[in-house]
Amino acid sequence: MNRKVIDCIDRYHMLSPHDHVVVGVSGGADSLALLYFLTHELSEYQLRITACHINHLLRGEESMRDQRHVEELCAQWQTPLHVEQIDIREIAQQRGQTLEEAGRNERYRVFAGLAGAEGKIATAHTMSDSFETQLFNLVRGCGGKGLCGIPPVRGNIIRPLITVSREETEAYCHAHGISYVTDSTNLDPAYSRNKLRLEVIPKLCEINSGAAVHAAQLGRSLSEDQDFLEQAAAEKLRQISDGDRLSVSELWECHPAVMRRVLMLWLQKNGVDYDFQTLDRISEIVRSDCGKINIAGDFFCACQNGKLTLSRKAEKTPYFEFPLETKEMEMPSGKKYRFWIKNKEEMIRIQEIFKNSTYKLLDYDKIIGKLIIRQRRNGDRFRIFDRHITKSIKKLFNEAKIPQEMREKIFLICDERGIIYVEGFGISDRVAPDAKTEKYLVVEEKGNS
Repeated sequence: MNRKVIDCIDRYHMLSPHDHVVVGVSGGADSLALLYFLTHELSEYQLRITACHINHLLRGEESMRDQRHVEELCAQWQTPLHVEQIDIREIAQQRGQTLEEAGRNERYRVFAGLAGAEGKIATAHTMSDSFETQLFNLVRGCGGKGLCGIPPVRGNIIRPLITVSREETEAYCHAHGISYVTDSTNLDPAYSRNKLRLEVIPKLCEINSGAAVHAAQLGRSLSEDQDFLEQAAAEKLRQISDGDRLSVSELWECHPAVMRRVLMLWLQKNGVDYDFQTLDRISEIVRSDCGKINIAGDFFCACQNGKLTLSRKAEKTPYFEFPLETKEMEMPSGKKYRFWIKNKEEMIRIQEIFKNSTYKLLDYDKIIGKLIIRQRRNGDRFRIFDRHITKSIKKLFNEAKIPQEMREKIFLICDERGIIYVEGFGISDRVAPDAKTEKYLVVEEKGNS
């Protein structure tokens, strides 16, 4: 085991002389083998070692047994020890986390506090743990990164035993007279990881005794591939991003492996959770160069006019309905409109003077009853002037690719018979002016407020 650990430390530049190293110690064979190795067999490094034991208070007397065992060994080895008792069950309930997630977060929080900015954190993950992780990720669903297994180094976290099997750490403990404890929950096949460890991996090793070694080799190879592809994706993202927007044409020119990682980096940068299905759905709208999808929570991804954009869902616009008044009014869309009633002679003069005005004309005498301005409703239909076709408002908005958050802001003008005007689309056939028109309802867009 010694040679493997030393080679691993050298290959991944894990340690330097005089480093302060916080070692996570549970009391099991792996963590005690690591602590003993670092304190007894690397004297040339002159490391400053702090052992750290976290009692999760999950197994009653067994948890206290593990704590006492670590305390006794550290006293015997004259190794500084930091112990914390943390009620992981209570923390998990408060945060809505699993026990495993809460425990991991708390362990690394304590480790990081002890290590400080300059120290390192050594955990006793082995090749066996990495093999379990690869299998667990595979059956749960993952990409190449999930099959890489546990990385030897992540930031200031080092794993010197990552090339060593669990059987080798147990043999190391026996050879050096190190007694260790066994967590009884590790023997419960109800946990997915335990089921892999106790039932699946032994079957795989019956097929090939070197299964874990081969999985580790695959993990190293995939890690190198991942590093290369992620560097290429980061450079491509820098080239094709314009603020928070991406160029669709340049994105589509990428190799699929790079394109997927560009999207992953882009979503990570914007704090958006994603999975394979999310990436596939975004790729679909990139391929068609149009569309908008809800990808996570209140995040939307849209592809339009050659750009891929992210946005958050705006708050739903409350339903609105109010009388139309002949004055200037601000609409929910943020635009201002002026409503006039003019006779034919006045309208002719207005058209001569204000040739560039943005307005729509309706035959006022064809309007039936009172006029209201309102939000669209389910089932609304509209017969568009000059197109001689009746369509649902929803279909009109879909065809025009109106963003979902804007649809609730668009106003309709209705008389007592139905819709006679839709903002941005125009007037109804029924109220279209003709040669007999004597009086007009004028809808003039004044611009944004």
